[in-house]
Amino acid sequence: MASTSKFSAQGIRKSFHDERTGRTVEAIDNLDIEIADGEFVVLIGPSGCGKSTFLYMCAGFESPSAGTILFDGKPIAGPSPERGIVFQDFVLYPWRTVRRNITLGLELKGMGKQEASDRAQHWIELTGLTGFEDSYPRQLSGGMKQRVAIARTLACEPKAVLMDEPFGALDVQTRDFMVRDLQRVWQETDKTIVFVTHSVEEAIMLADRIIVFGSRPSRVKEDIRLDLSRPRSESDPEVVKLRSHLIELLANEGHEEFNDALTAVAPAPVTHVAGAR
Repeated sequence: MASTSKFSAQGIRKSFHDERTGRTVEAIDNLDIEIADGEFVVLIGPSGCGKSTFLYMCAGFESPSAGTILFDGKPIAGPSPERGIVFQDFVLYPWRTVRRNITLGLELKGMGKQEASDRAQHWIELTGLTGFEDSYPRQLSGGMKQRVAIARTLACEPKAVLMDEPFGALDVQTRDFMVRDLQRVWQETDKTIVFVTHSVEEAIMLADRIIVFGSRPSRVKEDIRLDLSRPRSESDPEVVKLRSHLIELLANEGHEEFNDALTAVAPAPVTHVAGAR
């Protein structure tokens, strides 16, 4: 993997004005993050901690209140096809088939119909959609719809893919299948992926690095590099240890949504985190 920085965030601060209360809300405070070309980085943290806000700044949908974010060494000035994004909501056009949903971005770029169709077929096959090319979104499961959204993003050949809780609306079994398939797609394409999730399991199964955000105003609480082979097993002792460590980190932020997880997985004393340095 190349060591060249794909994203470089320095001194990032982000505040919002709450018109209802008249107060200024500090979402992110002095955030520094470097993401290398080809890395799979997962951002995790309590609700409202700023991880999705940071992702939207990487996408160019939001601007930092202070600091700079560079992409390939250049300041991010707005959205770009070089940085594709996949949302939790599928955002598919119901009147377009699977193939034509995937070719939408290519058509908007002026690509010819046959070339766009051929490229779409490549991603249809890679994302496990073969046989559903002429189906409409209403005929697909949630997991299949998210595959279409991922294929549509990848078909435009972005340099980086940003994913905002893409499996959050899926049932557990479907999510597990999607995690497995996303690993395979990432390994075959070597794309830089920045992935936001609330799920400790998703983070451990997918990431090269897990960046843990603290509560608002957010800073990096811990940056964990994983030295675990793929595919990963939930019963692997290193995975179990890392899961307990992450749940404890998140529960210590005082957010109830993680307290149930903490009681479900009793945290063991952590003397070594897999690959942490």
